[in-house]
Amino acid sequence: MDSKNHKKKNSGIWETVKTDIKESEITREVKYDLTDTLDFYLTEDQKIRMKSMGWFKKLIFIPAWLLRIMFFKLTRIRRLLLAVALILSVVSLNNNNSSNNSFLGLVILLFILILELKDKLIAVDELSAGRAVQTAFMPPENPEVPGWSLWLYSRPANSVGGDMVDLIPIDEINYGVVLGDVSGKELGAALYMVKLQSTLRALAADFTSLSKLGSKINKIFHRDSESNRFATMVYIALKREKGNLKILNAGHLPPIILSGGELVEMAKGSPAIGIKSTSRYREDSLNLEKGDYLIIYSDGVSEAINTEGEFYGTDRFKDNLMANKDLPPKEMGDNIITAVNNFVGTNKFYDDLSIVILKRN
Repeated sequence: MDSKNHKKKNSGIWETVKTDIKESEITREVKYDLTDTLDFYLTEDQKIRMKSMGWFKKLIFIPAWLLRIMFFKLTRIRRLLLAVALILSVVSLNNNNSSNNSFLGLVILLFILILELKDKLIAVDELSAGRAVQTAFMPPENPEVPGWSLWLYSRPANSVGGDMVDLIPIDEINYGVVLGDVSGKELGAALYMVKLQSTLRALAADFTSLSKLGSKINKIFHRDSESNRFATMVYIALKREKGNLKILNAGHLPPIILSGGELVEMAKGSPAIGIKSTSRYREDSLNLEKGDYLIIYSDGVSEAINTEGEFYGTDRFKDNLMANKDLPPKEMGDNIITAVNNFVGTNKFYDDLSIVILKRN
């Protein structure tokens, strides 16, 4: 717990409220919470209908929609308590002397809120534990490999995510660098990501052929996963002090080569991991000269959305790479993350964001 939250926890209610007012950007945060809530609860049809409504109509329909959705999301006993609270509130409106009914309704609503908050706090604790496991699997952001400069970055859109970046030391000379993206969101994707990462770490040293490594991982992931679950992945086998690379691209976005001030996008790769147990995988070779870069990224970069519904896109990403082409990988990566954050603005990130940058020294 940081000092700010600890201070709030030990302050009185009024002092905490005053601090929240002073430290919060109320308009921006309320707008963000409202947008995030509507995006989570409303159906696509309701979102389309909402766009054509005036403010007065929205004031009537949106609370009614949310109340109905909330009602059916509650457990059976909490639904009954909510129904009682609503009935008492309606009765108190029709009877000016029924203050007891109004107070009792308020107490019941507060009790429901306390129960829901308890469930949320338990879920947050469990997700925090999951995030701690993911963090333990994360390599350093700037791992040291002689002859190379590396920058490995991954940020989940929520508490836990389905993206993976890793550096796997095979022996004193050989290393594996990987960026993967498991389909889906939140805890389910995170669990499969840990499964994929553990499998890759266990098998990477046993295969000199990346095509055979891809086939083995695919069979295991397909065997142990749900039928609709898959993963994309780029695995790079590199040697210390050597510029020749072996690359396995399993359904992921093509890596980008930055050489001599020019960008070149590699060819599309093999099928994604887990779709078919019989999928075959291709090993590609690449030689980087001194000063050349290889960049791998997840679709959380190109598909980041701003408040106008516009995607960041691959073209902006490439322009950003060119604008930072003379910088070390960490500075280049930090500038890219800043640019994406500025583009998204107050909008939320809907997907995990991961980037790996390699530079041949």
